Amino acid sequence: MLFHSILYHGRKSRLVDGDGRRRAPAGERFKRVGILVLDKRHYFETKKTFPFTGAKDIRSAVGMDISSMAPFKTARFLVGRIAGGNGKTTVNIWFIRPELSDTLEALSPRLIIPESALLPFLDPGVGKIYDICADGKNLLAYVGADRRVMSMDGGDLVSFRRTIGAGAKDCAVTVIHGMDEYLSLLRGVLERMPLKMMSPFVNRDRALLSGPKGNLKWSLATAAALICLFISLSFLFPYFAATRLASEDKALSRNLGEVLKTREDVEYYLNRGEGLAKRINQYPYKIELVRDLNVLLPAKTRIRKLAISGNMVEIRGATPKGSALLSALGRGEKIKNVRFISRVRKDPKTGMELFSISFVYESRLNTEAGI
Repeated sequence: MLFHSILYHGRKSRLVDGDGRRRAPAGERFKRVGILVLDKRHYFETKKTFPFTGAKDIRSAVGMDISSMAPFKTARFLVGRIAGGNGKTTVNIWFIRPELSDTLEALSPRLIIPESALLPFLDPGVGKIYDICADGKNLLAYVGADRRVMSMDGGDLVSFRRTIGAGAKDCAVTVIHGMDEYLSLLRGVLERMPLKMMSPFVNRDRALLSGPKGNLKWSLATAAALICLFISLSFLFPYFAATRLASEDKALSRNLGEVLKTREDVEYYLNRGEGLAKRINQYPYKIELVRDLNVLLPAKTRIRKLAISGNMVEIRGATPKGSALLSALGRGEKIKNVRFISRVRKDPKTGMELFSISFVYESRLNTEAGI
């Protein structure tokens, strides 16, 4: 086992030695323990989701907003990851009660683990409810398949399921009787627990070495390491700087090429759009011309051909009387210089007069477009 001693700190503290013996702590061995497991009454647990994934960022966010998350004033908390994705992370948070500070300073454990944080490792990946009856307490704990933990000290199982919600409705219940059975289970979990899963529970306030001699050795070793690191970096920095500048130059050249190509594409499509817009702007007045002709032309007049070039209009067709047609078009406000461009002929079959007329059409849209 990685640590020689485990102290369960509850209503009655129990010390579990490396060989599995359990006893009440006493003497010098109580002063230094490897792992401190906290009873439910020493902490408050909750679940939160944060819009980032870094463990350091999450701890900083909890520390800044700890007064609104914890139901009591404290500076100690532990964070365990549940799940993450899409730039978000859901975590379990355990806030340690402030009255435990003196005990933590005296024991100086390497790991501080709330008891509910160990339950997900009893049966990993399975949602379950644990009913723990030990040491005069009745702890109900729900463990989700994703290691989400919710627990309650006291209360009945039916109310607890209702409190948790749909996730706990059909969960199996494991009942644990007696402190010996409970401590054996916790010890087994700690023996199988991967080291990376223990990292959230490291006691960050614990001194790395104890005693003046240890501190002196640690200080000298740290100073020597820093000097070696400084000397190494003084040689490596110029090389890294040159490499980084070359890389940035390549990236800049590549990015500028993409920008210039994009600009050329934009200018090309802009020019095409402007040309198309000019061509389109030449057409709206034709609708206006047809509307005016529909009003001005004498009854039974038929247009067989309509040709437009700029503001010059040529019409060919048949009408009952050519002179009446010429007079009717002359009354149009936008129609100027109406004239026959060929001799009027009579159609022997219909009796209609065949005509060819040209005129200038001065439309408002035509004038605005500069045509």
